[in-house]
Amino acid sequence: MLLNNKEHLNVSEYVDLNLELRNLDLEEKKKLIWPVSKSVDALMNFWNSEPVRSRQGYNDKSECSQLCLGQLCPALYTIMSDGLKPHLGSTFGPIANSVWQVVEASSQQGPLTKTLNDLVQKINGEDFITEGMLKFHAFVFGLLNLRALDAWFAYLCTRESILRKHYNDSSVLTRGRPDEPRPPLPRYPLIE
Repeated sequence: MLLNNKEHLNVSEYVDLNLELRNLDLEEKKKLIWPVSKSVDALMNFWNSEPVRSRQGYNDKSECSQLCLGQLCPALYTIMSDGLKPHLGSTFGPIANSVWQVVEASSQQGPLTKTLNDLVQKINGEDFITEGMLKFHAFVFGLLNLRALDAWFAYLCTRESILRKHYNDSSVLTRGRPDEPRPPLPRYPLIE
């Protein structure tokens, strides 16, 4: 139901169109979350199946690492990339935005973020980890080792200023917030 300048919407058509668009958007966001859930289930099945050490030919580092690298990290990176603004404004003009910049912003030195800051500084100090996605994967592994991945995501979701700065309103990280302001209805010149 595309409109040209001569067509008008009545209020009920507008509400129906708006709900339809929100439902489509919600379905797209669910598709982003599903791989995370699937990878977490795979990791939980791995650790909750027969005793890990008794498995035939078991290499604990290899199998678990492959589940994390092949499933969990890409799924989390996709969520972190959703709705990411391509550029950030600065006094020197626009600068490229990235998932790694979100990680760095969330770990700025403070009383609650010392461990996060130490982890980010350690990753930034490694000469062989130069790409943002590799840094993010290393960060996820570090958080898993610290048993703090869920706590970091929960913390990130409370950092409204970081989310507003780095993400569009359509991001999965900003859309799911209960305090998210609803956009006002647009004003059409002739609503019947």
